[in-house]
Formats: sequence, structure tokens, C-alpha cells
Amino acid sequence: MPQATQPTVQQREQFRQMAETMAQTIIRALDGPQHTFVVLEALCMVHRVTTLQLPADAVGQVAMAMASYAGELLQQSAALSNPPAGGSCAVH
Repeated sequence: MPQATQPTVQQREQFRQMAETMAQTIIRALDGPQHTFVVLEALCMVHRVTTLQLPADAVGQVAMAMASYAGELLQQSAALSNPPAGGSCAVH
């Protein structure tokens, strides 16, 4: 099986800038009062539809990235739910 070529630093930066621009567009579209969980569910629907358009190996990569993100959220949730005794629980 041929191995995919890795993107260059410049390509990664360009991708990141394009993603940030799109994220800002979405955030502007959500301006005003919103139901947080409705917004999150809508974004998950968009994510699901978009992901299912990818090749199978890319879907696996997305799944791993989302698992990592889920782990980050669980760590933050645990830190906020169980602050250390006598200290603050700053999340960086």
C-alpha cells in the first residue's frame, strides 16, 4: 500500500489559516443568543456529514483526533469537578 506524503510546514500553516477563517465565519453566523447544546449538536452533524465524505483511512484519522479531543474535554471536566484540596484548578 503506498504511503501518503506528509504535508509541508507551509501547507500545514495554509490549512490552519483556512480553517481559522472558516471557524470565524461560522462563529459570526452564530452571533446573538443561542442554545449552546443546539449549536454543539448542529456542529456535530456538520462534522459527521463532512467526515463521511472522506476516504476510509482519513475517517480513521479523524476518529483518532476526535478521541484525543474527547480525552482533553474529560480531563478538563474532571479538573473542574474535583479541584485539588487547598488550591485552584486553573485550566490552561
